[in-house]
Amino acid sequence: MTTSSAHNFEATTSAFLLGHTPAQQNNKYKAYASAVDKALKSFESTTEWADLIAALGKLGKVFSSNAKSFNDIPNALTVSKRLSQCLHPALPSGVHLKALDTYRQVFLMLSRTQNLAKYLFLYSAGLFPLMDHCQIKVKSELLSIFEQFILPLGPNLRPALAGFITALLLALEEGTEFYGRTFNLLDQLLEKVGTDAFYLCFWQKICPRNAVSGNPSARLPALIFINTKIEKQRKIKVTIITTITKNYCLPYVAVKQTKFTCYKLYVV
Repeated sequence: MTTSSAHNFEATTSAFLLGHTPAQQNNKYKAYASAVDKALKSFESTTEWADLIAALGKLGKVFSSNAKSFNDIPNALTVSKRLSQCLHPALPSGVHLKALDTYRQVFLMLSRTQNLAKYLFLYSAGLFPLMDHCQIKVKSELLSIFEQFILPLGPNLRPALAGFITALLLALEEGTEFYGRTFNLLDQLLEKVGTDAFYLCFWQKICPRNAVSGNPSARLPALIFINTKIEKQRKIKVTIITTITKNYCLPYVAVKQTKFTCYKLYVV
């Protein structure tokens, strides 16, 4: 299959999988789609990483010039594929950052409607694994994208929840500037998707017996998260018990002036 025929096949597949809306049938949208296809073809002639940055710039320029008119991405399958390729571990952080800029433009357009939740399965395939090998500047930008676009999806995030949890766990490193930020993201995620859904995906990703989807690199951060959560809950329970004892039990005993038996309180 030639490069041109492969590109056309991906465009056709994208249209079949994602469908068309009435807005996509007018001439203005067709011009927008044609500009996206032209920008995508510039990726086919890249020979070094500087060419990738230039190609990403062309694609981003098309999105920015059409952002006010449209809320979706033409040929989304190929767009997501090219963006994912620009996050390859062998590429420098400059390419990763430029790719994340383009992801941000895409998500800004999609997040104005329900399209981001609908198309997240395409873009998360390349975006979530980046956390495992990115540098500090890239990690900070990636967390910003998670905070601004992914977390607000709430329950709509559940189909991609396992991958998102893994990405966050890989950023949960004690002693780094990202620890508190990542822990808060996990806490907020737990509240938004619900305890059952969160911990089901959580244990699936770190269970040693789960050879298919388990991630060994995520196990230690996961244990750190769980231990911290348990410790916080234990402190809350101790505080509640102490408050009840001081405010209710002791005044009652002082008034009645009766003998009483103290029972030890165990916090589970």
